[in-house]
Amino acid sequence: MENGGTVVAIGSSAPNLAAFLKLPVEDHLVENGQPLPQTKFYTPGSVLAARFDTSQPVTMGMDDLTHVFFDDSPVFRLGAGADAAGVRRLGWFDTKAPLRSGWSWGESYLENGVVAFEATVGKGRAIFFGPEILKRAQPHGTFKLLFNSIVQSVAR
Repeated sequence: MENGGTVVAIGSSAPNLAAFLKLPVEDHLVENGQPLPQTKFYTPGSVLAARFDTSQPVTMGMDDLTHVFFDDSPVFRLGAGADAAGVRRLGWFDTKAPLRSGWSWGESYLENGVVAFEATVGKGRAIFFGPEILKRAQPHGTFKLLFNSIVQSVAR
């Protein structure tokens, strides 16, 4: 990345890479500084609607409202200084009720949580996806996120 490459992190690898790079990104699913317990929030293997900024190269060709497969996936909050650090939001939950299929306990906690973002790292970048964008065929629309990330990495 430092020399112009691109790294893509999906699912649980995303918060690990963000922490390693010391990006101003936090866990969105917290309350009083503690991770939400499963008694307050639990969403295993469900399809949720997320809003995407389709003006970005990584989200090219996607619908602005796209279904994502969520399986206890990480959800992010961009911290203070994110813009100055080159961190840009690509996708987020824009409602308290994003559930489209499956079930969710405490889904209202998802509102305003970031599901995808990118960060400039040296001459390159890192792209982060919380939901499982490659989970079999469900949902088909998120495959573009990986393909666009690969194509854009070569185009830089």
